[in-house]
Amino acid sequence: MRASQSSTSATSKMALRYAKAGLKVLPLYEGRERCACGRSDCHSPGKHPRTKHGVREASNDRGVVEQWWRQWPQANVGIATGHKVCVLDVDSDKGGWESLEWMKAVYGDFGPTWKCITGGGGRHFFFQMPSEDLKNAVKIWKRPGLDFRGTGGYVVAAGSESPKGAYRWMEGFAPWQVPLAKLPSYLLNELRHGVKIKRMPRPETKKQNVSIEAFDVIPDGERNDGLSRICGSLIRAGKDEMECNTLLHSANAMLCRPPLNEREVDAICASIWRCERRNG
Repeated sequence: MRASQSSTSATSKMALRYAKAGLKVLPLYEGRERCACGRSDCHSPGKHPRTKHGVREASNDRGVVEQWWRQWPQANVGIATGHKVCVLDVDSDKGGWESLEWMKAVYGDFGPTWKCITGGGGRHFFFQMPSEDLKNAVKIWKRPGLDFRGTGGYVVAAGSESPKGAYRWMEGFAPWQVPLAKLPSYLLNELRHGVKIKRMPRPETKKQNVSIEAFDVIPDGERNDGLSRICGSLIRAGKDEMECNTLLHSANAMLCRPPLNEREVDAICASIWRCERRNG
């Protein structure tokens, strides 16, 4: 019992510490051996939100944060991105190290900033969120394992633990040890322009903005249908196939409880586009 109380105290204190620093946090299902959500097929153990509306409910209000951790004492901590911070996510399981080395070789290394070691051994590099809307993105420069978390996204915070391992700040690079650096200009430019692919000519369709945050959370059992509907909405808004794919991955991470794996999301997008071409 003492060990459980100590663990609970640690996650609660970390959540409050982040909130005090102005970061918006949210409670996530804990998952030291398996995810507390209880699903045997959980694809995101220890990483998905406990709150009904997910990251949209993230808060730095002390009273709200304290209430959450009274309700879920052992909850992992998520940090919302797009408010104050954004994150370059390097996934070591998907070729992220090779992609990161490529980026450094081409553009040079970035200076010191907050750095977190993820449960799977990857890295979260935190930067100041620019005063513009930067959406989540996957495979930056089309490089595997190199993703971005911006407006409407979140990351698992140091102090949390998943079945793959603990999240912890790198020695000397915690928020209380080093300033938060600005987002490198080359990364900002790629996020502004690099994900824009020529869309399929559809002269009758005027391109519209679509906010993933406007869609409802998608529970288990409805994820395929829910993402299919979102993909259809993106197509009707004039998005091309690559844009649809990128936004659908963001919707999966933000809305699905738990998220599907990347291959399933790719398959949903491809299937809806095949129907679109047949009907076009």
